Amino acid sequence: MTRRISPLLLLSLAACYTYAPVQPTSIAPGASVRARVSATAAERIAPLIGVSDARLLTGRFAGNDAAGFLIEVPTTTQVGPAGSLQSLAQRVSIPRSDLLEIETRTLNRGRTAALVGAVAVIGVGTAVNVLRGERGSDRPPGGTSTDARIPVIRWRF
Repeated sequence: MTRRISPLLLLSLAACYTYAPVQPTSIAPGASVRARVSATAAERIAPLIGVSDARLLTGRFAGNDAAGFLIEVPTTTQVGPAGSLQSLAQRVSIPRSDLLEIETRTLNRGRTAALVGAVAVIGVGTAVNVLRGERGSDRPPGGTSTDARIPVIRWRF
C-alpha cells in the first residue's frame, strides 16, 4: 500500500515554488516573475517568442520604462542543419494597460524540505532492502516460449 501512496505524495509535494501577486513597482530587476497579459498583448507577443498562447508569460523582470514593463522570456530556436535547439532569452515590452497581473516566484522552503525528506526516506528504504537481499516484486514472465510456436508458412529451398 505504501508503494502506491509514495508517488502520489511526491507529486503533491513537487511544487517547490509559489507565486504571490505583487505591485509592479515593488519588483526588483532580475526577479523571477509570471505575468498575465491581455488578449491583444498576447497576440502581439506570441510571434516574438514562438508560442501560440502568450497570455501567461514566465521569465525574469528586466525593469520598467515609461512605456511599460520589460520581461525576459526564455525561448528556444533551431540551429544548424542537425536541428539542435539553443536556449535564448527574448525581452518583451508590456504596456502598463495590458498587464493584468504580475506575480513573483519564491521558494517554498517547507514543501522543498518535505520533498527532499521524502526522497531521502524512499532512497534509504530502497537501499536497506537491497542490502538485506530481500526479493522484489518481480514475477517470472508469463505466456509461452517461442519454441512452442507452430509455423504457418514454410519456405523450402
